[in-house]
Amino acid sequence: MKCSIIVPAYNEEQGIKHCIVEIMKNVPDAEIIVVNDGSTDNTANIVRELSKRHKNVKLVSYKHNRGKGYALRKGASIAKGKILVTFDADCSVDAGEIKKFLHAVEKDGNAFANGSRFLIPMEKRAMPLLHIMGNKLFALALSFLLGQRISDGLCGTKALAREHFKRMKLKENSWPDFEMLAEALRLGLRIVDIPVYYRRRQYGKSKMKTIKHGFYFFTQLIKIALGKFFK
Repeated sequence: MKCSIIVPAYNEEQGIKHCIVEIMKNVPDAEIIVVNDGSTDNTANIVRELSKRHKNVKLVSYKHNRGKGYALRKGASIAKGKILVTFDADCSVDAGEIKKFLHAVEKDGNAFANGSRFLIPMEKRAMPLLHIMGNKLFALALSFLLGQRISDGLCGTKALAREHFKRMKLKENSWPDFEMLAEALRLGLRIVDIPVYYRRRQYGKSKMKTIKHGFYFFTQLIKIALGKFFK
């Protein structure tokens, strides 16, 4: 199996079927691992029914919400593909973009394909202005701390060889994006920005809370800084 696509999902009953169908349409030979991260709605049942009809669709489910980082690690633990792709359940990045990520890692096994929503124009009103500003500031800070230009630190679509993911020392249960980028560089991987067309969420509600998560991302930068200057 060439690739495993890990889709963390928390209360995504409105759009999870659409997301899975879109992935199957664009990457038909992929293993699709949906990790139900303690949803309180019908997400798990919808995925379970799809998995009965499509053998490449797998469900990992647990009772309590643990966070996206935890979900990615759980999904990766059962993945069989040589390449791991992380993909958000809201389909704010079109599943057709996944092929670009696979191509980058197939071309260079030491590549870490990092989605960037800011290299090409995004759909109008796809992201609030405050979030755009925050994302760009975090990317600048991350670039400084890591010593490499990062155009987008928080895009949910990423890809790398599974063997490299297994070597990463990932601990964050909530949002693992900054940690993954830092670990990629620690392992000597080459970060490759992949431009993606970012669009408005089609189903359900965003889990992003401006103040709460903005503070969380700031603390992640502090952790990276402390790790760099106090090794």
